[in-house]
Amino acid sequence: MTEFNYNYLNIHALISHSASCLNRDNNNLQKTMTFGGVKRARISSQSLKYAIRNSRYYSKHLGEPSDRTRELHQLCEQYVEELKDKFSPELIRKTIGLLVGKTIEALGEEEHSAIIPWSISEVEAVCNEVALAEKEELNERQLAKRLKDSSEKLHKALASSVDIALSGRMVTSGLMEPIDGAMALAHSFTTHGHESQLDWFTAVDNFANRKSEMASNKAQAGHIGTQDFATGTFYRFCTLNLEQLTENIGGDRKKALDIATHLVYLLATVVPSGKQNSFASFNYAEYVLCSFSDQPISLADAFERPIQKETGGGFMLTSIKTLQEYSKNLHESYSIDHLQNTFSLLTSQEESEKSDKSEKSKKVDKPTVAKLQQWVREQGIK
Repeated sequence: MTEFNYNYLNIHALISHSASCLNRDNNNLQKTMTFGGVKRARISSQSLKYAIRNSRYYSKHLGEPSDRTRELHQLCEQYVEELKDKFSPELIRKTIGLLVGKTIEALGEEEHSAIIPWSISEVEAVCNEVALAEKEELNERQLAKRLKDSSEKLHKALASSVDIALSGRMVTSGLMEPIDGAMALAHSFTTHGHESQLDWFTAVDNFANRKSEMASNKAQAGHIGTQDFATGTFYRFCTLNLEQLTENIGGDRKKALDIATHLVYLLATVVPSGKQNSFASFNYAEYVLCSFSDQPISLADAFERPIQKETGGGFMLTSIKTLQEYSKNLHESYSIDHLQNTFSLLTSQEESEKSDKSEKSKKVDKPTVAKLQQWVREQGIK
């Protein structure tokens, strides 16, 4: 592994949502958790990871996400079509069968029910090795050794399927290599207590109720229902093992840092899509703290005692202050060597107001997320 001065990048973000139901449980209710003896609204890490890897920003800067499925027959036919100009259908089917440990024909839903993330670039790289092994008349054990010896080359193929390098992959059979995830993403939760709120809504049936509307001169509801929703300031936390990420993508340190900078932006901006057509809670983080250290460090305990609303209302300012104080106290108390930088939308707004009043507005160094990303890249490369 490549050694970094500070191996872990810890990313903390505070983001407020007005009425929303971004992540629901099996009862169609906003997901919650109890922390510090107080109920909080919650957004699961799975929900946020899904939103991140399927976002436009991710697609633009990090490429397409992996194919996650247990429908291997369909996956195989898709890859046969996409790789038909490079390999024969028989070779592609054989390769996928070797990767999962069974022939494609022998695979049924019950026999292979686990959902596995697949990368077409990785399958292509393995197809090359299988083709060479066939020319050299290697057996399966010799092929397995060949793939192990070529692991760095195969890992480079994962650089185009970043979500596998970040989240990892667990496999128990076949020649597919398990991948240790480089990213740990926590469930987001409100920094303060959460009280369940209900939206009572109706839907008007224009045709079925036309006669009754004319008779009563009132619109008649064709459907009546309720929807649970949440509001509040959420704490997000993600930690990135830079050495593991570098190994997962084939040893490219600069690429790993490039991924890290994009992850900062994604954690600050991406919002799950749950019920967004009804609530439109498309918010960006108001505060982001990035820290390099030799270990993953969560600051969730800053909110074990729930934040109380500020005079005049609001939780964000107090949440920011509490997070800053807790971080300072924790690092000093444990003598943790670290580098830290922040972005605050509130500070950015204050700087903009200053620049409007200043004759030297061009010289005002306005805080931006892009500058925080650049700081991550510069500090991580040292």
